[in-house]
Amino acid sequence: MLRQQARAFNYGLRALDGSVVILAFLMAFALRSQIFTHLLPLAPIWSFNEHLPIFLLVPPLWVFVLRYCGAYESVRKKNYMETFWLVTKANFTAMITLFAILFITDADRISRLLILLFGLIVFILLLSSRFAIIKILRTIRRRGFNYRNILVVGTGKRARMYAEMICSHTELGLRIFGYVDDEPTAADREILGSAIIGTLKDVPAIVQRNVIDEVVIALPRRWLPSVVEVVQVCEEIGIEVTIVADFFNIAIAKLQTTMFYDIPLLTFSSTPSQQLQLLLKDCLDRVGSAILLVVTLPVLVVASIAIKLSSRGPIFFKQVRLGLNGRKFTLYKFRSMNVGSEAEMVELKDYNEMSGPVFKMQHDPRVTPVGRFLRRTSIDELPQLFNVLRGEMSLVGPRPPLPAETEEYDRWQRRRLSVKPGMTCLWQINGRNTVDFTDWMNLDLLYIDNWSLWLDIRILLKTLLVVIKGDGAY
Repeated sequence: MLRQQARAFNYGLRALDGSVVILAFLMAFALRSQIFTHLLPLAPIWSFNEHLPIFLLVPPLWVFVLRYCGAYESVRKKNYMETFWLVTKANFTAMITLFAILFITDADRISRLLILLFGLIVFILLLSSRFAIIKILRTIRRRGFNYRNILVVGTGKRARMYAEMICSHTELGLRIFGYVDDEPTAADREILGSAIIGTLKDVPAIVQRNVIDEVVIALPRRWLPSVVEVVQVCEEIGIEVTIVADFFNIAIAKLQTTMFYDIPLLTFSSTPSQQLQLLLKDCLDRVGSAILLVVTLPVLVVASIAIKLSSRGPIFFKQVRLGLNGRKFTLYKFRSMNVGSEAEMVELKDYNEMSGPVFKMQHDPRVTPVGRFLRRTSIDELPQLFNVLRGEMSLVGPRPPLPAETEEYDRWQRRRLSVKPGMTCLWQINGRNTVDFTDWMNLDLLYIDNWSLWLDIRILLKTLLVVIKGDGAY
């Protein structure tokens, strides 16, 4: 019965989304053709009949993209934030697709302002409708309706944590029917008000004689071979099986479930996984680096002339660095030292002012007068915009190390290579060369563990202030 209700709800949700898309387009057309035309100096748009092909296209396009993004999977366990990002991702993808279709078909008669208004309105309406559905369903479930019976296989720490989560979130509409376990001490006990009703061998009989909507396996790794029959029985009957997969006591990595063709995979990732934000970050890197190269072109030209006139050697300094997951690439900087300075570093090692495998020296004799100015103003870093444009670096991220430096890293320090390196980072805005090496590494890991697009923007803004002041640069 619940499965049939879920199927009907799924189709109803698609119909609702299609209706919302239609309403959003009509509202956008009315705003553009009536209100905006009278309030703003805009030319009238073509009639609704000219926009009819787009009007007929957008409902199935949006429903298809929403389905592709997982919007029609069970909403029972989705929270407001997950729903927000899901709708945002789907709307962004659908809008990009729509603009691509308009570009390919050369649809000049379609108002671009109308499409932008439609995109904004449909996002607001879809998000509002999804939030309203979550609110209504949670209210219904709190009153004891639309619930699912859960049979928990296991009585240990994992099972108890799962039960506590269910009991503290009544809005999910989940009820624990009972527990099964083969531990001798498990008999005749209760866990949070639900009884232990049998052993693993009793599961086939329990699921056939009672209303069970889902079997949750919450057992240690060593018990997994014992539940093969449980999974097979549930598969034959058609009951959903969920495995509590915190097998490895992971402290940092986040668990993701994916499909490789027909093979289910569990992925443990300790790097940022917000796909939409990562896509926007990549767009910001490419577009931002291109704009900055144009804006700073006069500075690049003057710096090149100054370097060439002041000392013998090339304008640019090229060096092999390590990028994402240890990929080698050639980093570009304005040359700030005399030619052959790398060979001289052996004689200066005793003057290193930084702990760890990096070399930093405030009054480095190898630096030219022009180079000292370029370093103090961070102009020497500007050629790295070409690395960003090529996708080898990001505007924000841990600084790219030398291969020789990483050979001396502790294992935990290598995790800073798990994201694309950047031109600026938390180290740059928190003292730069005055920061101890271990603290530098910790700042990079802090950035990785707390990454967001907003954090990147804040770092970029603070970097501008640090460059102006010249803090920590030498």
